[in-house]
Amino acid sequence: MATATEVSASASTTGRRRWRRVWPFVAVLLAAAAMAAGWFAYSLSYAPLHIDTYAGTKSRSVTLESDDWGASRLVLHGHRGQRGQVAYLLRNDGRHTVRLSGLAPYDGDQLRAAGWTPFLTANRVGGGLPSDLRNFPVTIPPGKAIHLWITAVRPKCGPGTTTTVWSVRLRWSALGVEHRDDIPLGLVDDRSGTYEQTVIPIQLCGPRS
Repeated sequence: MATATEVSASASTTGRRRWRRVWPFVAVLLAAAAMAAGWFAYSLSYAPLHIDTYAGTKSRSVTLESDDWGASRLVLHGHRGQRGQVAYLLRNDGRHTVRLSGLAPYDGDQLRAAGWTPFLTANRVGGGLPSDLRNFPVTIPPGKAIHLWITAVRPKCGPGTTTTVWSVRLRWSALGVEHRDDIPLGLVDDRSGTYEQTVIPIQLCGPRS
């Protein structure tokens, strides 16, 4: 007849054996959960889109101007409601394909997506011509670029008012996640104590418009 001590020892041994059999499956599940969490965090923080430069003004109502400090900007001229089109080179600098759906909604209607053109068009004009415009969505492979056309709408500009658009909010998806990110157009801090003008912003109201 087994004593209480012997029964306890036997149960403990059986429990350890069961745990040894279950532990590999638990480890696999934990590793899979960690990988899934890491992949999800990566996909959320993924930011491959960058506007490289502007590809020219596409309307007579928009001109390229420089201020007293030598910084350039695209200036929209005219009365309230005047529209002007500009084009920017948009790059996919990431390792995954991006699907661009256009501009995300703004609080106002000062910027609208006019469409896009391929990096190279048959007429060889920088950014293309209105006849080259295509509708969204567009798929941008890794390392490739398109020209993003934007329609700027002039708001009501009061005396002494300056309104400048420094970024464009894009709606795009990659790795199964949809994003709505502000892509800078203007001055970007290069972390060396100075500023470098990488792209040209759009001035909707101001002294030169």
